[in-house]
Amino acid sequence: FFPLNLPLYSTVLFAIVPSFFTKNLYLRPPILIRGVIEQLFKTLGIKLIFSNINKFEMERSEFVSNYVSSSNVVIFTGTYKNSLELKNKLPKNILFLYNGAGINPIVVTDSADIKLAVSKTIEVKIFNSGQDCAGPDSILVHHKVYNQFTKKLLDSLKRVRIGSYKVGENVVGRLIDPKHLLFISKVLDEHKDNIIYGGTIDFARGIVFPTVIVSKIKEERNYTEFFAPVFYLTLYDNDADLSIYFNNSKYLEYAMYVSVFGKSDYLQKAEKSIILRNKIILDIEEGNKEFGGYGSKSSFIALGNTVIPKPILISREIYNCLLK
Repeated sequence: FFPLNLPLYSTVLFAIVPSFFTKNLYLRPPILIRGVIEQLFKTLGIKLIFSNINKFEMERSEFVSNYVSSSNVVIFTGTYKNSLELKNKLPKNILFLYNGAGINPIVVTDSADIKLAVSKTIEVKIFNSGQDCAGPDSILVHHKVYNQFTKKLLDSLKRVRIGSYKVGENVVGRLIDPKHLLFISKVLDEHKDNIIYGGTIDFARGIVFPTVIVSKIKEERNYTEFFAPVFYLTLYDNDADLSIYFNNSKYLEYAMYVSVFGKSDYLQKAEKSIILRNKIILDIEEGNKEFGGYGSKSSFIALGNTVIPKPILISREIYNCLLK
């Protein structure tokens, strides 16, 4: 089951690579990107080169009953709720690999290289117009560097090119799912008093303009996935404040990566978190290494009655669970 975003990367990671160690591979792209996938398959000649890859555009229930239920391995990318509904319909002997979403916060400490922190924050947050389920949903900034960080952030956002993707220089454009504009509109309305930059949606073109929202960690914290170029800054005073955020069950359920710029003694031992030093997820996700988290809703492997939350490497999980 393909994700909604990153069709080329997903085709390589979830179809082409696994096709080398299976007799038949069946994939079902989401309705909103079927045209893109069709064009991609034709352009690359995928069916001619990889004859065991079979693409279907049928209803999910039909796909499950005709192909999924008799498979050895199922790879599902989507919401946690949908993953459980699907997994519970399948025979217990099927290896089920779930790729979900992570909160993946950024922490900018008082010892951070601000120029680097701002550059990396913008890179990861506007990647694919923010449509990345592994993108950071919170940016926690130490009060001592808050003014410096926000000034550089806003100055940099003013230079971000916005508009049609037909113009190569534009990096923020139309969202894939037009229905998502309504969700973002509601989010921006709820936080209208805390918006310090942006806050505009062009419904006609389907574009959410880069937006910066600010809160204080003791007053409000964000654990919601925006799937849009919305920067949610949370101001904190010291390392002890970070426990308010990272010990929350909403964070722990979706725990994956934490990008830390500068030093933090507290984050050395943050539960379930994979710490990235002065890096973002785009720096470490390459397809040849495991990816995911230890939160129960971030990613897991399931076989029989055993469910293990962990980062996933498809070839390794198949070998360990089915072939070893």
